[in-house]
Amino acid sequence: MLAHGRCIYCNKLFSASKKSGTSHIGKHLVICEEKAKMDGMVAKIRTDSAIDPEWKFDQGRARRALTKLIVQHELPFTFVEYPGFRSFVKTLNPWLNVVCRETIKHDCIDAYDRHKKEIQALFSNLSSRVSLMGDMWTSNQKLGYLCIIAHFIDGSWTLQNRIITFCLLETPHNAHNMFDMVQKSLRDWNIEDKIFSFTLDNAPVNTSMVGHLRKKLADRYLVHHSGKLLHVRCAAHVLNLVVQDGLDAMASVVDRIRESVQYVKSSQGRMEKFNAMIARVGLACKNHPSLDVPTRWNSTYLMLESSLPFREAFEALKETDKDYKSDPSASEWEMAEAICHLLGAFYTATKKISGRTYPTSHLYFYEVWNVKQIMEKEVVSENPTIVAMVKEMEEKWMKYFEESFLTSCLPVIFDPRYKYEYVHFRLTATFGGGAEKYLTKVNSAMKILFAEYASEYENTSDEGDEVAEEDGEGTLDDWDKHLRLKRSHNSNELQRYLEEDLFPRRQKLDILKWWEIHSPKYPVLVAIARDILAVSASTMPAEAAFSNAGRIITAQRSSLTPSTVETLMCLEDWFRAADRQKAEPTVGDRVDDQDDAGTT
Repeated sequence: MLAHGRCIYCNKLFSASKKSGTSHIGKHLVICEEKAKMDGMVAKIRTDSAIDPEWKFDQGRARRALTKLIVQHELPFTFVEYPGFRSFVKTLNPWLNVVCRETIKHDCIDAYDRHKKEIQALFSNLSSRVSLMGDMWTSNQKLGYLCIIAHFIDGSWTLQNRIITFCLLETPHNAHNMFDMVQKSLRDWNIEDKIFSFTLDNAPVNTSMVGHLRKKLADRYLVHHSGKLLHVRCAAHVLNLVVQDGLDAMASVVDRIRESVQYVKSSQGRMEKFNAMIARVGLACKNHPSLDVPTRWNSTYLMLESSLPFREAFEALKETDKDYKSDPSASEWEMAEAICHLLGAFYTATKKISGRTYPTSHLYFYEVWNVKQIMEKEVVSENPTIVAMVKEMEEKWMKYFEESFLTSCLPVIFDPRYKYEYVHFRLTATFGGGAEKYLTKVNSAMKILFAEYASEYENTSDEGDEVAEEDGEGTLDDWDKHLRLKRSHNSNELQRYLEEDLFPRRQKLDILKWWEIHSPKYPVLVAIARDILAVSASTMPAEAAFSNAGRIITAQRSSLTPSTVETLMCLEDWFRAADRQKAEPTVGDRVDDQDDAGTT
């Protein structure tokens, strides 16, 4: 076959073979008019000191940058055909060949395949386990998508997460179909033997699906503690259910505030009257009360929080506007203040456990206990309505604590500020003698987990010894015997860790850095910590993915196929993850993310 070379400047073809040689190609570059034009343009550009002196035009690099632009900014494929865009590109570089919509779509698919192989290799070489987080989303096409995000701690002890699945789930959306899709995803990514946990909300279908998955993995000994730690119930969803029960009991008070806010926001004239009342009572608030979305309690909290400072303005409005009839009474304002205080604790807890860039599994216990303590204070209120509301919330809180205490208590043991002692203290203080049933199970789970990881560590170490012997290091048999004897007593490692002094609670702590530093001292516990601290306490990161999906599948792009949607969703997430790694935070930045977490 005759080889050819193509000039990257004028696209002219040249033969390139042993017979014809390649000197004529070099001569062409000297006389190529298009190259001369580009060299002239580059020379002018380089007069700017901000330009990289090593820069040179690369068509392939430009195509990859265009692909990233389309994906990261959720632009339609037709963007590359917009006359305005093409005209703009030509003013920057007339030699850039702008591709058509079909070509850029294929470029996105090629980028997806390329990055997927890189992540598969990352998982293959990962020495730790992977924790999954999943949730369902319905598009404007009325199609149900399953999103699965993998969380793990890499070799540099940085928390990582990647969307690995964003696929169409066939109806009915039952446990069987969901399990089939999850199993397909695990096999596709070759991580069946690397799963530590799966965070999902409390829908019965999720509980049933995890039951199928647990049996499948436990029967093949692919999951620790027979899969009893596999299902992590979304903490944000649990808090949401607790709050909703309380808000139902206080619906009349919340409705009065909501109707008042709706009233002043319903027209320009009413807003002007309200502004006049604000000035009249001497309020200096920059922002106006916000209106909530009734189905979202966090927005209800923000509505109450933003409305309370305007109580005097609403009361003044009642005196001057006969059409305003939804004004809350003095007792209702007081109840609204109590509700706001209570919801504030839930709001803060939800924000802390919904982080994506720092570990959250060990924060779950602290935050839900902080909420419980605030409820205990409010339950002795003199207002019977408040008492009724809090009792409803306490009952729901207890129900979900019973279901998830193991997965919320164990991570606390791996926080060097608290360890097992804090769990024992909190449970005993709350349940008295009844705490024993919980503490027994927590102790048992910790010992089983430690024994299983110790066994894996032992096997890995023995393999290392065998390799050393093959490499001619058998003369150190007595040393190897010493190390094996030391490892046979590694149960002391857990006891040693628990008995040592706690890390000062008021000092800054980067929990991942702490465990990285203590790797030589606690080799088995470090392996557990690396897996358990990668667990996501909530499914809130999926909410961000769904927001992105809503911008991708718009009314104008509703014909996108499910496979294209998955390509764009995953690729956008992977691009952003790569950018985060390039701008990786310092230790101080990581500490600030979780500052004051768990200081109850």
